[in-house]
Amino acid sequence: MYKIFCRFQNLSQRTLQECFASQSQKAPTEDPDGPSERCTDSAVVNDCRGTEPAVPKPKIANSAVWKYFHKRANLGQSVCKYCEKVVQSTNATNAKRHLKICQPDKHATVVLDDNKSRSKYTVKLTSLSFSKYYEVNHPKQLKFRKALAAIVSGTTITASSLCTEEVREAFHAADPKLRVPHRSTINKDSKALVS
Repeated sequence: MYKIFCRFQNLSQRTLQECFASQSQKAPTEDPDGPSERCTDSAVVNDCRGTEPAVPKPKIANSAVWKYFHKRANLGQSVCKYCEKVVQSTNATNAKRHLKICQPDKHATVVLDDNKSRSKYTVKLTSLSFSKYYEVNHPKQLKFRKALAAIVSGTTITASSLCTEEVREAFHAADPKLRVPHRSTINKDSKALVS
């Protein structure tokens, strides 16, 4: 792998097109004993025998920015369709950065399109509550407050007797997330229920 990396590093001075053009013009010389002395590793051996090294499959262009650029994947460049400027990379971030300067209105549509396509694949999670009790405006807590107010207003049981530790433990056994409100809150709710 290191030898292949070194080979491509040496080719970085020339473009890949020049490399392939020069290889196709040269007549490969085959030695019956093996490759010639200038061929030392497997990638170079394949080049000497006239076969081109395998090129990885191009990735699918997922970003909407590629509607506004021509890709030159073999050169590692992208060309803007509007100003013909060459961007020295084939990644979407650099292309978007150029489009933001060159065509701001097109950049805005690209950002919107990319966000829509990204949100299509994101999973929406429901928020989980790890609190010890129900929220004050939770339907079960509101129903419980209304029931306590009905008990206080319809019977001789007082709000302070509903706030004792024994009664709280009984309600906690029924539903651990229920919170017994303060006696003044129970009295206020019972007065609102009666009136």
